Amino acid sequence: MKSYLSLCIWGDGPGRPFDNVYFLKERIISEGFIHLKFVSEEECIIIDPSDIHISERGIKIGKAKRIVWKFYCYGKPKNTNTLTTAQYDMIDALYVRVSERGFYNSEKVISIVGKIAFDSFGEMKTGNVLREP
Repeated sequence: MKSYLSLCIWGDGPGRPFDNVYFLKERIISEGFIHLKFVSEEECIIIDPSDIHISERGIKIGKAKRIVWKFYCYGKPKNTNTLTTAQYDMIDALYVRVSERGFYNSEKVISIVGKIAFDSFGEMKTGNVLREP
């Protein structure tokens, strides 16, 4: 079975939290960031993560300075017109600014009280999906 994750970023998606499943192609862990690449050509970059817990059941990250989620608009063809980037920037201990650019263009500020930066569950295999430079 391939490694897969269902994601939730600051309690806000992608889509409804934990609603979508993404098959993990590569997981790059380096000083100051975690980069997750998915088979569907989508990716998630977590910058300055802290309080990191990685297990066979998923990844949990308590805090992060920025999270960038690159995805294709759901239900649309995969092309440059449907590619969207959602960027989550921590404002302070209470709020995150979410900026979406691409197929969707919006900006909002969300409360992060009681939420963790990155939460996921699924099944992660080690070996071909793990690369630590």
